[in-house]
Amino acid sequence: MIARLTLIAALSVLTLGACGSDRQATEGANVFKALASAAKSGIAGRKGAAAEPVDTEAMAASARKTVKSSILIAQFERNRYTTVLGQIGENGNLRTYATPDQKAMLVKGGVVVGTRGFGDDLMSSRADDAIRLIRSRSAGSVKRTYRYLDGEGIERPLPMTCTIAPGGPQALAFGGQRFATVQVAETCVNGALSITNGYWVTGDGTIVMSHQWIGQAMGFADIQLIRP
Repeated sequence: MIARLTLIAALSVLTLGACGSDRQATEGANVFKALASAAKSGIAGRKGAAAEPVDTEAMAASARKTVKSSILIAQFERNRYTTVLGQIGENGNLRTYATPDQKAMLVKGGVVVGTRGFGDDLMSSRADDAIRLIRSRSAGSVKRTYRYLDGEGIERPLPMTCTIAPGGPQALAFGGQRFATVQVAETCVNGALSITNGYWVTGDGTIVMSHQWIGQAMGFADIQLIRP
């Protein structure tokens, strides 16, 4: 299991070696302070088998008042963990988001391509072809590779063949916003393993809501974009 990253490690590792400036480090620290404030008020970070349902609308409203950067809310199905994540780093179209307790998620074009600090993390995912089809709401078949650490700490690839299929339109409303989207399904297969991700994509290619498989240990996460 990977040790939880500190803020500096998250900025240096998850942005794939991008050089961080003093200004970026300060902004990242401010994001953590804002997220921690929300967590202390009982809005973010509730978890556990007996956890009460989380009011994601209240979480979104609180986060928008305190966090100035891009904001996500993620709900992990397997352990019923719901949290807000604020952007703390960016390298091109690759963004690093972090939770109040410094778990981190790497997002490329709205698609999760890495995690740190959650346990049994997704080390990386080569998904550029899938992201291109998903964001353009186009059909096609592509190769995608997920990578995880084995019991000896060696990174192992999980190659999958993925079929992208756009569906019908759906209007969404959350976090005080309304979106006109098209549902896009991504079904990925490797032998007996088959998973289906779902994305709600606007006309400009923004993924505003998604149901994404992180890995066999973590399962799926439902993710909402609260602020681009």
